[in-house]
Amino acid sequence: MDRGRILKEIGRSGLPLTAACKASGISRSTYYRWLRSARSPEPVRRRSSWNALSQAERAEILSASDAHPEWKPRQIAYSLTDRGSWSVSESTVYRVLKAAGRIVPRQEERCGAEREYWDKPQRVHEQWQADFTDFLVPSWGWYHDGGVLDDRSRFLLHHELRAHEKAEDAVEILDGAVEFALSTHGQAAERLVSDHGKCFESRDTHGYLRLKGIRPIHARAHHPQTLGKLERLHRTMKEEVNLHVAPSPWELERAIERFYRFYNYERYHESLGNVTPADVCFGRAEGILARRKALKARTMDERRRRYRAGRRQEQSTKGLTSAAADVKLTPAPQPEGTVLPQAVRDVSFR
Repeated sequence: MDRGRILKEIGRSGLPLTAACKASGISRSTYYRWLRSARSPEPVRRRSSWNALSQAERAEILSASDAHPEWKPRQIAYSLTDRGSWSVSESTVYRVLKAAGRIVPRQEERCGAEREYWDKPQRVHEQWQADFTDFLVPSWGWYHDGGVLDDRSRFLLHHELRAHEKAEDAVEILDGAVEFALSTHGQAAERLVSDHGKCFESRDTHGYLRLKGIRPIHARAHHPQTLGKLERLHRTMKEEVNLHVAPSPWELERAIERFYRFYNYERYHESLGNVTPADVCFGRAEGILARRKALKARTMDERRRRYRAGRRQEQSTKGLTSAAADVKLTPAPQPEGTVLPQAVRDVSFR
C-alpha cells in the first residue's frame, strides 16, 4: 500500500476527511499516523518502560511455552509467578507469545445478522422475546428483572424481579406470560426468542417450552440487536427507574411495575403509529387510527371553511370601502341671492 499516494489523493479530493478516509479504505487515526510519519521520516524510538521485561524473562516465557505448548497465557503467567522469583501478567505473556508467533489466530465463523427480520410477526402472540436485566440494590446485592415481550404489539406480558437468574426463574416468568396470554387471547406464542443465557438454554426451560408448544429460538451470540425491542425497553425502563436509588428490592419492584404500567397502557409508541402497546395487543389500534384519520379530515375541512369565510368577509369589507371612496359629494342648493362666506366658497367639491 503506497502511503504517499493515498495521502496525496486524500489531500486533493476536496472531500471531508472522514469521507475521504472511508473512500480510501483507512481510518482517520491511520491517516494522522501516516501523516506524522511522512512529516518526520526518522522513526521515533520509544523509550523503554521502567517495568519492561528483561531478555532473560522473555526467554523464560518462551521456554515455558516450548515445554508446555498446550498451556494458555494465563497458565504460563501464574505458573512462572508461583514457581519463580518474579511476577508477570497474563496480558504480558500474551504479547510476548504473539510477537514470537506462538499465538495462532482463531478463525471465527462469520455469520452476519441482518438489520431487520425477514419475516416480521404480523399478529399478536406469534413471537415473544424474553431476557433478564440486572439491578444493584445497595446493601442487598444484585437482582434480575426478567420480562417477556410480545414482538408484534411491544406489550410486556409479564415480568418479575428475581434474586437469581436460574432455569427455575426463567420457567416461572415464562409461565406467567403464558397464563396472561391464555386468559386474554386463549393462545400462547408460537416461538420464543432469547439469548444464550444458561437459564434459557437449560433442559428444564426447553422442556417447559416443548410442553406448551413454543419453539425456542436463540439469538446470535454477541448480537443483542436480535432482541432489540426488549433490550430497548430495558434501557428506557432503567433510565426512568434508576433516577432514584431504591433502598430495598420491594421498592425497586414497585418502581419497575409503575413504569411498565405506564409503558403498556399510556405511552404512545412511534413504531406502532403512536398508539399504546395495549391498543395493539387488544385490537383497539385500527379503530383509533381510523378515528384519528376521520378527525383529521374533519378538522382540515373546518379550517378550510373558516379560511374561505374569512376571505369572503375581507373581500366584502374591501368592496364597501372602495364604493364609499367613489361617492361624489355635492353642495346643498342655496336660495338665490345668498352670498356664501369666503372660506366656504374656497372649498372645492368633487
